[in-house]
Amino acid sequence: MIQNEQGGETMVQFFLGFAVGVVLVAALAHFVPTMFISPEKYFKKIMKKAERKLDRAEEGSKTKIKKMLRELASLIDNIDLI
Repeated sequence: MIQNEQGGETMVQFFLGFAVGVVLVAALAHFVPTMFISPEKYFKKIMKKAERKLDRAEEGSKTKIKKMLRELASLIDNIDLI
C-alpha cells in the first residue's frame, strides 16, 4: 500500500483517522438523524430558523430606528425659530 520510511506509522494514522471519522458520523447519525434521512428537510429547517432570527433582529432594528426618529422629530419641534 503506502511505502515510505515511516511505514507502519502511516497505516496507524490512516486507520486512526478512519476510526475517528466513523465514530463522528455515527454520533451525528444518532443525535441528528434527520440530517441523514432527509437532508433537504433538515437544512430547510435550519434555514427557516436562521431567517426567523434575522427577522427578529430586523424588527428590533426597525423599532430602534423609529424611536430615534421620533426623538429627533421632538427635538426639532423644540427648536425655536426666529
